[in-house]
Amino acid sequence: MSIMTVIIPIRISPERIDAIERLDYMSLDQECPTSIEFMIVDDGSPKYLSEKLIEKCRCIGATYLRIESETSLFSIGRARNFGAQNANGKYILFQDVDLMPYNGFYNDAINECSIQELDKFADNFIMFGVIYLTQD
Repeated sequence: MSIMTVIIPIRISPERIDAIERLDYMSLDQECPTSIEFMIVDDGSPKYLSEKLIEKCRCIGATYLRIESETSLFSIGRARNFGAQNANGKYILFQDVDLMPYNGFYNDAINECSIQELDKFADNFIMFGVIYLTQD
């Protein structure tokens, strides 16, 4: 069992093919513990694009799960729920594909889960602030 499963919901489209490369962002945390499981949940990417996503997951060592929902609108909630049902970690962290973690982010997340005793209080959760940048 891993200490934390990081679930990243995604749907690749021809207009957002760059999302595959954004999966490399998680490696920005060079102090990331090996006890973290990264899980990419594909909510209905077209088959020809999901093959590229599967290959990327192999390269970065992430678990790949697919929801056959190609004819439905992308649902981040559906992807998160599916990931949570299949997670192996003691804790679950939902992460957007755009997140660029700092060195030590995942260790800090694990520490905060422990400090808040999330394993004892299933109704509690923590959130992390993020900054969204524009092109400028």
